[in-house]
Amino acid sequence: MAQARRGGQIQSKLGFLIYGDKGTWKSSLAAQLGDMKNEAGEPMKVLYIDTENGSIDDLLNYKASQGIDVSNIYVVYSTSLEEVKEIVKQAKDCNANKPIMLFDSQTNQNFTLDNEDGSPFIPDAIVIDSLTVLYDSCIDALNQFSKKRAAVRATKKQMSGAEKVVAIEGAGMEIKDYQSLALRGKELILDLMATGKHFVVTTRE
Repeated sequence: MAQARRGGQIQSKLGFLIYGDKGTWKSSLAAQLGDMKNEAGEPMKVLYIDTENGSIDDLLNYKASQGIDVSNIYVVYSTSLEEVKEIVKQAKDCNANKPIMLFDSQTNQNFTLDNEDGSPFIPDAIVIDSLTVLYDSCIDALNQFSKKRAAVRATKKQMSGAEKVVAIEGAGMEIKDYQSLALRGKELILDLMATGKHFVVTTRE
């Protein structure tokens, strides 16, 4: 859906790609969005999508121990690209009457992202930390798919025994798989840009 605003109402949004080796404080830098103020002068609410299962837990725990309020940062854990894209889509469209709703695989129940007072959590900014984990997860899924694709082809060619095993186990991603992966990565960045929110994406160099 197209959006519009008058020239005098144009607001700049921050968009960063932070990359570097492991342990170079990428997550800490991304989390600094939570120390900033939004356009209304209030603490910026940050939806922090953690694909590394605890990338900023220690940092947030340390800040909390120092008496710093970190309730403006909501951490969501996921290693699924499709799930992350869905979260980004919901973050774009969420409002007071339409909260972000996620599915908890441990309890098999849906839950909403709420502030401490029970109102919907509406983020000013989105962090994805890191894109590398999502990429690796997609690579693994595509490799598994390649083996299934090779099994189908081997069956059609009436292969059997060691010949079939080699055909399946030796299967790898094809050019079209890499093209599909690249497209999905670009779509995620475009989705972030389309939210109209500040965003940070981290990735390993």
